[in-house]
Amino acid sequence: MRVAGGLAALLLGTAIVIVQPAATALTPSEIADIAQQITVRIDGASTGSGVIIERQDNVYTVVTNWHVVQLKGNYTVQTPDGKKYTFNHSQVKQLRGVDLAVFQFTSNQNYRVAEKGNSDQVALGTNISVAGYPQGTSDIDFRRGAISRLVTNPKDGYAFVYDIGGFPGMSGGAILDEQGKLVGIHGRATTRPDTNATTVFGIPLKTYLSLAPSVNPSLDPIAQLNQAAHIDSSISTSPEDFESQLEALKSTFSFKIGLGKYEKDDLEGAIQEWKKSVSTDKPDAKSLFALAVALYTKGDASGELRLRQQGLTLGKQALSIDKRYGNIEFLKENLWGDRLLRDTQKFLQYL
Repeated sequence: MRVAGGLAALLLGTAIVIVQPAATALTPSEIADIAQQITVRIDGASTGSGVIIERQDNVYTVVTNWHVVQLKGNYTVQTPDGKKYTFNHSQVKQLRGVDLAVFQFTSNQNYRVAEKGNSDQVALGTNISVAGYPQGTSDIDFRRGAISRLVTNPKDGYAFVYDIGGFPGMSGGAILDEQGKLVGIHGRATTRPDTNATTVFGIPLKTYLSLAPSVNPSLDPIAQLNQAAHIDSSISTSPEDFESQLEALKSTFSFKIGLGKYEKDDLEGAIQEWKKSVSTDKPDAKSLFALAVALYTKGDASGELRLRQQGLTLGKQALSIDKRYGNIEFLKENLWGDRLLRDTQKFLQYL
């Protein structure tokens, strides 16, 4: 008994320490590849860079510096695949008290969204990478360095100071950690006239996250279509780019109409609406997957094997375009209705 009691006391007095595995650092080339995929070029009344930071359906949100887009006028955002999308200064949302702003563009292309890191873990000496598009070139510039100072009372949000040179036009670009995660937005440089020493500043991601809830939600599809119809003719947007944007907006609009019908138990109405979005050469994955679920559900209720098989075939096609639609959590984030989510869960069991 004394042995058992002693063992119990020993166990109770022993602290259990769980060691978290250290995150593996990526190679510079791997980080550069991520930077190229999430960084965009901004041209217009002024020029700069931005980071794709959010996505909801076909609507992408870009964060940049306010000083990049503060001038009135029209702008284009060039994505990593070279496509250009138009937006106006009136669509830009300034974040209160800091040199940050966000705007949105709509596309049916699948662009990478920056993975958010923890800017609170950035300390003196932390290795970082910065990317952006210098003025006068269409090529991205990628630089590496380390945090040299943390500003206690930052002006306009600029709390990071680092030993990385830069060029005009890189403002609004990404600051990435060693795992390729976004930890800040690059934005400002000052030069001392007596020494010609340049100090470079960035804004921690935490600042954006604390203010992001104040950003206006995505415009409804009708408002987006109205904006697309009133693009200034002085913007050199190709007919192909404009057509792509317009088709994406129509697809979003059609999906939401179909979703409303589906949630109101109008299964046939939803099917007909979603068929409009998938009748093009490049069907929208979201509407295609929703149509697949609807057809399978209709066939399951009526006992029609043909409809169930058609639904499964379309479902596989949709996931080959964008596999995220097979993830229920992703669908919840993209505001799929309760009934459609319930039927999708059942559908995925047979896909």
